[in-house]
Amino acid sequence: MKNNIFSPPKPPWRPRKIETPQCLRERFVEYAKHVESNPLVERKLLKTSNGTVGAELRKDRPMTIAGFCSFIGVTSQAWRYWRTNREDLKDPIELIENAIYAYKFERAATGIFKANIISRELGLMRKR
Repeated sequence: MKNNIFSPPKPPWRPRKIETPQCLRERFVEYAKHVESNPLVERKLLKTSNGTVGAELRKDRPMTIAGFCSFIGVTSQAWRYWRTNREDLKDPIELIENAIYAYKFERAATGIFKANIISRELGLMRKR
């Protein structure tokens, strides 16, 4: 028997990945911790007086909206939809976007990230 009378019927819509503003904030905190605890690793060969030595350089991983979307399992299109259509998520979305902007700007300003790449992404480049 295919339909069991004891199992609830499946709804015709997909369940929401993010139910509440608090859930979105919590997932962003998890993402920020993930970014901090999983830096990018660059492998380099360094010439020394003892010969060539391999080294691993740890570099900050930039936070991005696309990276956050991948982390929580949604598309960038879903993020844009939430920004315009989910009134309950407007405040946390603005806070998250501001936090990511500040993260990139501060690291570009101090030379941790390449300033020209980050300034282009943040819309800070002068148009000629």
